[in-house]
Amino acid sequence: MSRYTADVVRRSFGADARVEVVPGGFTAPMRQPPAASRQPPAAVPRILSVGALKKRKGFHTLIAALERLAREGMSPKCDLVGGTGWASYVSRLKDQISAGHLEDQVHIRGQVDDRAMADLYARADLFVMASEHDGPAFEGLGLVYLEAMSYGVPVIGARESGAEDVIRDGENGLLVPPANPAALAAAIRKVLTDQALRRKMALAAPASIAPFAWDVVGEKMAGVYRRLTAARDVNRK
Repeated sequence: MSRYTADVVRRSFGADARVEVVPGGFTAPMRQPPAASRQPPAAVPRILSVGALKKRKGFHTLIAALERLAREGMSPKCDLVGGTGWASYVSRLKDQISAGHLEDQVHIRGQVDDRAMADLYARADLFVMASEHDGPAFEGLGLVYLEAMSYGVPVIGARESGAEDVIRDGENGLLVPPANPAALAAAIRKVLTDQALRRKMALAAPASIAPFAWDVVGEKMAGVYRRLTAARDVNRK
């Protein structure tokens, strides 16, 4: 859960709804290079985006942003990784890639095994998931941001979602307005061309996952349970 999710609950059930935020728990993958060892982007930097290939994850906005950058003379490679069960949307993405002449730049990888996923994170210069609302559905937190940060990869996410609980804008990543290819393109350019900013974000990223560790999350959940049961016991007396 995130603060944004809590706000949605309050709007849905009334401003006086009692909501306590306990985030999703996260366990860092075993294979991560130290953030300090990350090198500046190569001549052709690599962007990674991970999530089920469906509209809510905003892959179409990322492709539109990459098309804008290509017109401006910047063409990073980009891997899209995730389940392809949403056939009509995946077809839309393929058509968008073709229309933008991005076939040599953007690659839909589908689902990959853990070793391949670790290699993709290790090679990435930037992680992007530009999620957006799709009807009532929205990004409640975004554990993939934490996964990228555990590898020391700077991240870009969208506002109006749980990403705001994970990404500290300008510190470990950037936040952009949802469904805004121009803003996303500008953010991508900023991270990939400002070496000092990118290094600062890469170094800050691994420490950002600490509040989401399972022992921390478990203690928060236990605290909520203890308070609820104490209140119940008082009311029974």
